[in-house]
Amino acid sequence: MKRDSSPRWFRSNPVKFHLEQTGKKSFVLHPVAEVRFAASAGADEVGVAIANHDDAQPLRFALRVGDAVNGCVLTLPDGLRISFNQKLEKGQFILCRGNEACVADANRKPTAKLALSRAAVLPQGESKLGVGFLGTAPAHFTLTAWVLGAGEALPSRRR
Repeated sequence: MKRDSSPRWFRSNPVKFHLEQTGKKSFVLHPVAEVRFAASAGADEVGVAIANHDDAQPLRFALRVGDAVNGCVLTLPDGLRISFNQKLEKGQFILCRGNEACVADANRKPTAKLALSRAAVLPQGESKLGVGFLGTAPAHFTLTAWVLGAGEALPSRRR
């Protein structure tokens, strides 16, 4: 009987993976947990729980606005705040990838950069990301965050 050489967590059927190249012919495969949350928020922030069972890592999320809003305030899990008064149309995104954040159109094409005073971090353990909208009635939003698990080196194959 042939032994299954796939990583142990690959056999448990996670939905997504991130492949990181660490050398010319070496790679590390990370399982990715996707957290999705849909709600409404107004001037009072709504907290979205995100669990990170591994080491602290760059924060990665996409927030889709379901209604037009006049601005947004985000309180990130590490305490960093993003606040801006730019009008967002229904379907636009706020994207964050660690050290960069931006406003994007409905196709996720960046339209404006958002200033970050430092890289956004998802700390280890349970944390919350706060979402609030400026000067508007409660507006719908959908937040998707990605949490990378511990990576496993893939065996190299000689050709």
